[in-house]
Amino acid sequence: MTNELYEYIVSVEGSYLHMNSTESDITSPGGIYRAEHPDATIWSYIDGVGASLGMNPKSNLWTKQDIKDVDDNLDAVQIALLVKEFYDNYLYGAHLQYFDPLLQIAMFNLYTNSQSGAWKAVQQTVIDMNKIGFLDIPADDLSVVDGGFGGMTKRALIKVDALPDSYVMVYKIMMISNMKTYYAKLVAGNPDKFLPYLSGWMNRMDNLEIA
Repeated sequence: MTNELYEYIVSVEGSYLHMNSTESDITSPGGIYRAEHPDATIWSYIDGVGASLGMNPKSNLWTKQDIKDVDDNLDAVQIALLVKEFYDNYLYGAHLQYFDPLLQIAMFNLYTNSQSGAWKAVQQTVIDMNKIGFLDIPADDLSVVDGGFGGMTKRALIKVDALPDSYVMVYKIMMISNMKTYYAKLVAGNPDKFLPYLSGWMNRMDNLEIA
């Protein structure tokens, strides 16, 4: 994980230990929610700090003051290492090493929201960029839009990485646009399930366009 991506994650997910009112357990600096990721190694460290302060061993029972006291005693360097370790594992399937640095923050956001949707947006953008002449990939080496990562997609991303920054930025905007289309199709297919999330998804995509 690059320092730039780590700093971005902390800036959007929070740099302190907290518990959201609608959630059942604590969330670490960097946005790791314990109820969803109970086996993350960061919890062993946080629990140890809590134990040294005499806290209840069950973090979901900590008061706001307990959480603040634990947070005040966390070592920033150790937390940074553990947050990076978590995201390096969590983002393994995002293959960020094949993305131009200008695209990594966007791919992080797309992938953490929908792994399949992110890869569909990536693949559709390769097709679109190829169609308008920004890429030169033979038709038989273009991946279908299947939401998975394979050799064709990897080779295409290597070609994107070699483009001038101005072209890469075009790729970024098109990738975000294709992700919006993916969300719109989800809502159209099942509005009762997905419509409540659409505004939040679109706001996040809008913010990415200027990130």
